[in-house]
Amino acid sequence: MRGIQSALMVVLTLVLLSPNVQSQEKRALELTDIMQFRQIGSPAISDNGNWVAHASVPDRGDPDVLVYSTDGEISFTIPLGDKPVISSDEQWVAAVRSVPAEELEKPGNSRGNANGNLEWNNRMGSLAFLAGETEDEKRLHCVRSCARLYLWKPGVEAAALQRCDPPKGWLIHHTNKLQWSKDGERLFMGIKPESEIVQEKEKADSVADLFDREAILAGRTVDVWHWDDPYINPNQKKRWKKEKDRVYTGVFYPDRERFVPLADQKMPGIMVGESENYVVGYSNVPYAKRRTWDGRYNDYYLVDLVTGDRRLVLEEQQHGVSLSPDGKKMVYFREGNWHLVDAERFEAVTLTTGLGVPFVNEDWDYPADLPGYGVAGWFDQSEAVWIYDKYDIWAFDTSAGEAECVTEGEGRSRRNHSHGAMRSWLSGCRSMESRYRGS
Repeated sequence: MRGIQSALMVVLTLVLLSPNVQSQEKRALELTDIMQFRQIGSPAISDNGNWVAHASVPDRGDPDVLVYSTDGEISFTIPLGDKPVISSDEQWVAAVRSVPAEELEKPGNSRGNANGNLEWNNRMGSLAFLAGETEDEKRLHCVRSCARLYLWKPGVEAAALQRCDPPKGWLIHHTNKLQWSKDGERLFMGIKPESEIVQEKEKADSVADLFDREAILAGRTVDVWHWDDPYINPNQKKRWKKEKDRVYTGVFYPDRERFVPLADQKMPGIMVGESENYVVGYSNVPYAKRRTWDGRYNDYYLVDLVTGDRRLVLEEQQHGVSLSPDGKKMVYFREGNWHLVDAERFEAVTLTTGLGVPFVNEDWDYPADLPGYGVAGWFDQSEAVWIYDKYDIWAFDTSAGEAECVTEGEGRSRRNHSHGAMRSWLSGCRSMESRYRGS
């Protein structure tokens, strides 16, 4: 890893020392030339839009990362780089270093997925990433499947291995997505039980095998499906990669080096949010069979971020839910109306009855329960929630339950279906500010 400025100095020196490229005689395009064609991958743009980075990946050979300023004045390359990320202060770009193609020819080397998952903590300025296991750990586990968590801070030469200990029988898996909370206090990441890790053997390509009857027959398999499986056989095949790579979200607190598991096989889904207290968990496990003929259902839970304890809020819910940023309120749509739940008392009230306009999606033409038009957002953590009808945006006071059409019926009068246009119109008015700030 190197800073954008320091890396630039090195590259400029190399450019100044490079001789001019002489014009070459034209020749016919060959297959080896096509293999050198490069594709753009993993694009990243800095928060202020001043820098762009992306991988340049050939069909055969080594990738590079290209970094350049959007004004076109500065550019440089990170050799063997892949999956770049740029810090929010625009001082650093980090990338995964790939194993050179020549090294891959040596026994024991591979371009596995254990390294990567780079994620900047934009509040604290540190970088979290996963890296492969040590030599001792490789004897017990597969380096392509298992990883360790590291944190690096600018000005420090080496990244620090974090004491992130999953429960017994669980491992940090390479098929992961790291995500910091906006306050930089929590890192969400996935773990996986050892019993679910599938070790797949890489099959070498061979032209001879294309017509080798014995080799073809040796690779034959049998599909086994039970009538009571939760998913029918074609759906199981389609879901295989997703299920094979599934991880179960937990939260890591770097200041305490404490990991709290949140999801598991019974409740595999977590909606990561900004609340310091709760996240929403969900599970379709009890309703997997019904998905084939009856649509999608989930049970929803409030999950404590400190203890990992969960509490069931909704059962057999067909539509999504929205948790307020402070985790104190939650809204959901059911039977044609929006409902509000208090996360502390677990009391639910109906918000949208008696307002004279429908909040159900009248144009929904699928054979399933009609959904609402969605939640536009929350005001001041949980003081109010904005909800769409077909044309307008409504604000609901979460303490008193009072409702106000904050777009003042403008969308309905114009028959404007664009919620994006309504948000733009709303940003120019002060009805919400005056409503809740008294100004």
